[in-house]
Amino acid sequence: MIPDRTLAIQKAWREAGESDWIFITGKGPEAYQKPFALPAESDLETLKLLLESGRKQAVL
Repeated sequence: MIPDRTLAIQKAWREAGESDWIFITGKGPEAYQKPFALPAESDLETLKLLLESGRKQAVL
């Protein structure tokens, strides 16, 4: 179990294969009520951050 929601999403993202699905449940579009490790305010922002960081890594 990973208590930090953003890090749990990040771990699932990194470990997923090309044809894998990731289901993120429980929060919907609501904003986080407490700060987490990654600089995001919702699950959607966390995913956008991971997408952006993936694009940056691909460019390097």
